[in-house]
Amino acid sequence: MTRASEKTESVSLAEFRTPPSDMVEFVKNLIRDEARVSQRGEFARHPLVYEAMTIPLDEQLQPVGHPFKTLACNVSLAGASLVHSEPIDASFLRVSLEVVNLGTTMVAKVRRYRQIEQQYFEVDCEFVSRAA
Repeated sequence: MTRASEKTESVSLAEFRTPPSDMVEFVKNLIRDEARVSQRGEFARHPLVYEAMTIPLDEQLQPVGHPFKTLACNVSLAGASLVHSEPIDASFLRVSLEVVNLGTTMVAKVRRYRQIEQQYFEVDCEFVSRAA
């Protein structure tokens, strides 16, 4: 039997549905508004918006669902906010940062989850380690 993580290793980001353009515009406006708020935390946030391959993980850091694209924004060395059009129900996430040339995939602990507007969901997460 093939493990879910083995299946996702060869999956390309291009194979997944691109987030809708209205969601991209919403997130761009969201970070523009948040840029007016002072920096929180010890690491500077970068108001980027990019697609990130995301995989839900359980407490043992094993995949518990299929990979999907999120929009990552407000990225710092400590974590990121991820926006998706559907609820994300996971304790941890595997987040690819290769799109922004960081050349790595991180394991992130979900710190806060909330619905924004009526059609989007935001997950604030803290990077806890590099993914194996």
